[in-house]
Amino acid sequence: MLLHYGTGERETAAVLAEIRQAVGKGDLVAADLRAADGPHLLAERTRLVIGGRLDIVVANAGIARSASLEQTTVEDFDAIFAVNVRVPYFLIQQLQRADR
Repeated sequence: MLLHYGTGERETAAVLAEIRQAVGKGDLVAADLRAADGPHLLAERTRLVIGGRLDIVVANAGIARSASLEQTTVEDFDAIFAVNVRVPYFLIQQLQRADR
């Protein structure tokens, strides 16, 4: 099992400790998914840890803003779109590319 974090390394490490206790295996991988190269870096770092075989990807990263439609800025929208739409697309693209 591989757990990703962008921030919250300590919290993610605590979850990993529980997984290791139950299952015995696991690693952490860091990448800032808000950055344009975030999914590419995550895919690259994932491959360094797991090698060539990848069975399952759970793309569950997501962000939201507590703002009305009128209060939502272009920057807010771009950040939400980047993490919630762009990242899963390019992450799967990069992970699939490595399988071929």
